[in-house]
Amino acid sequence: MPRAEDVHIIDIGAPRNHFQLYEDAGHSVLLAGGIGITPLLAMFKRLTALKKSVHLIYCGRSRAEAAFLDEIQRIQEAAEAGKSSVTLHFEDEASQPPNIERLLAGQASDTHFYCCGPGPMLDAFEAATQKLGYPHAHIERFKAVASDSAAISNAYTVELRRSRKTFDVAAGVPLLDALQSQGVFPELSCREGICGTCETRVISGEVEHRDSILTASERKANKSMMVCVSAGRCGTLVLDL
Repeated sequence: MPRAEDVHIIDIGAPRNHFQLYEDAGHSVLLAGGIGITPLLAMFKRLTALKKSVHLIYCGRSRAEAAFLDEIQRIQEAAEAGKSSVTLHFEDEASQPPNIERLLAGQASDTHFYCCGPGPMLDAFEAATQKLGYPHAHIERFKAVASDSAAISNAYTVELRRSRKTFDVAAGVPLLDALQSQGVFPELSCREGICGTCETRVISGEVEHRDSILTASERKANKSMMVCVSAGRCGTLVLDL
């Protein structure tokens, strides 16, 4: 029996999924780079089990370094005919890196695209889906995107609707610091805008997004922000805090 002084209570929250699989999509394209195949393999399994249309693109430096190839082949062979397909691109065999735009081209606009892999691939994926006009693009990053430290917000005002507090945030002061100085402590974890723990609903106001989670369309919708790294752009920012 442990002694009372040896017992430590740790607060935990429900799991957060910022790389959600939309199972009702008419067609899905999964783009994996290297170890990024791990979450996308689970998605590939799930969609084939549901007999959904899915195309997996797996890129890597070499076939010898690629994981799960035998399992991917077994899944594809067991899938309903015409419902799943796989493209493999290995740089040592192709003698060139993958052309992401070319690999993603020719899909219907309502297709859902997913990408997990190294930073340059994710950047190319975002650029390609934007250029090709695909609105449903989802990514998972291993680490936060480096932000431009010189891009400091102007001064702005914050209104906390539930806390009934209004205060000014000076230029260059992180929003999180300003919140905590007012006695408001949002749930936190990474402090890098990558885990989503501090995601807060935006009631009104313009946001300068610096996170690595929200998609371009989600930023445009302006419904939420990561208060650990993002900030108000100008005027008054009203938050559900």
